[in-house]
Amino acid sequence: MKKNIALSSWLVIGMLIISFLMSSCKPYRKVIPTDALVVVEVDIKELGKKSDFLDQRDDFARLIASVDSGNHILNKLANSVKEPHQSGLRTQPMYFFIPSTGKEVFLTAAVRRRNKVIKTFESFSKDVRIEDDDNISWIFVKDNLIGAITRKTLLLGSAHTKDEYYNLLTQKQGYFETDAGKLMERHRGDITAMINLKNLPREAREEVEFAMDLLRYQTGDVVNKTLKQVLDAQIIMNVKFESGHIALNAIA
Repeated sequence: MKKNIALSSWLVIGMLIISFLMSSCKPYRKVIPTDALVVVEVDIKELGKKSDFLDQRDDFARLIASVDSGNHILNKLANSVKEPHQSGLRTQPMYFFIPSTGKEVFLTAAVRRRNKVIKTFESFSKDVRIEDDDNISWIFVKDNLIGAITRKTLLLGSAHTKDEYYNLLTQKQGYFETDAGKLMERHRGDITAMINLKNLPREAREEVEFAMDLLRYQTGDVVNKTLKQVLDAQIIMNVKFESGHIALNAIA
């Protein structure tokens, strides 16, 4: 009886440890909405083993600059991607995502040392200002809000209000807890992208459907029906950088 109790206790402790490790490793991904329109994963650790790619960091800097607000702060962050821990970040994948509104672009990364991340941003420019509020450090460039830092998460974006960042940082369920997110994880590459066309903003969807109706007279109902099926699809693409070639895969 005592052995069974002891065994049960160890099993419970083991499950708690596993749960803690799983939840503490990737909480930064929870900011990605369940209905995200686009999610792009950049596996820093894998790419770090492939120096040919990282030798061309200007391309990566331009990708990160897509969520910049004209001040080049994120470009400077991109230039430190080869050694992310020196910036206070973990060598875990970074994620770009676009919410279903289609109006903003965000980047999220795992924080290793919050104070070091703050110092890294402050070293980028004299215009950087950090404003602490409870457990969140808000990043400003002059008067422009560009992101937030918590103990485990760096969230940068093109949103303009604290509420927009706060809602993402505190949401209870993230994209990778959904079936779609789990499917994306099963098809990971060095760079992985998901486009969920059925989450297109209503205005954009109506415009595409109107264009399809116009095309129907030239392409016929069969092609038009196929195009509308594509409009409801989730497309996942991954890129793997291998010796001498680049492998591209896609599923829908």
